[in-house]
Amino acid sequence: MKKQMLMVALAFAMSAHVVTAQPDKAAAPADKAAALPAQLKPTPAQTQAALWASRVLSRYHYKAMQLDDAMSAKIYDNYLKSLDSEKLYFTQVDLDQFAPARMKLDDAINAEDLTLPFQIYATYQQRFYDRMAYAASWWARASSSSPPTRSWKSTARKPPGRRPRTRRATCGAAA
Repeated sequence: MKKQMLMVALAFAMSAHVVTAQPDKAAAPADKAAALPAQLKPTPAQTQAALWASRVLSRYHYKAMQLDDAMSAKIYDNYLKSLDSEKLYFTQVDLDQFAPARMKLDDAINAEDLTLPFQIYATYQQRFYDRMAYAASWWARASSSSPPTRSWKSTARKPPGRRPRTRRATCGAAA
């Protein structure tokens, strides 16, 4: 039994490397610098892999775990945490929009419909792109402005951490 489980896990791991999401081949804009990355869509092989993973975990795992609403909530929470653990990209509006999906991921996996997690990832990708574009524009504005007129080197004060040297008095020396 252990050997069979190992073979199933190995086959699943190998198929995960082979199967990747295919970008949507829509008309590419002329300006590639301003273009968003292509939106990913689930492939049939990915939906099959998700269904088989849920079946293997519910039947052959040493601690059988049913794919129900409680497991769906855990999957949802871990997925959002893995994408945006620092809470930098998703807005509250995004989280409110995704909230109904929290209890529906189990049904989506069983129905072989992975559009929900791919929509969440597309939103993450959009927010990430917007943030990087903002940072690049901010950096361009900051570097094009005049340089600062004062720095710690140009002031009369010594840099932090350095003390002025003083002469120590020696014992028995006559002044």
